[in-house]
Amino acid sequence: MANGKRGDSPLSDMLIHDLHPFPADMEQMLREVLAIQPQFPDGRRPYVQQIEWLNRFDAWARGDELDEGRAALKSVLAELRSGESAGE
Repeated sequence: MANGKRGDSPLSDMLIHDLHPFPADMEQMLREVLAIQPQFPDGRRPYVQQIEWLNRFDAWARGDELDEGRAALKSVLAELRSGESAGE
């Protein structure tokens, strides 16, 4: 989440600064993912996948790749809910 300053990262903007950089439905899914796995996308994912997720967050905040984003978040939620490693 960068260093937590406003504008550093859409994820920190959402979590720390109570801004809404993502579409509402995606924010809701992302908050649910984080409720289940608070360190997402860190944790069990390889570093390269963590960077890919951070790049996705930036794209979504710009309004890019939203359909892919919704599908990716739904997939992660399904994996987390089933207890699997959400290793997309």
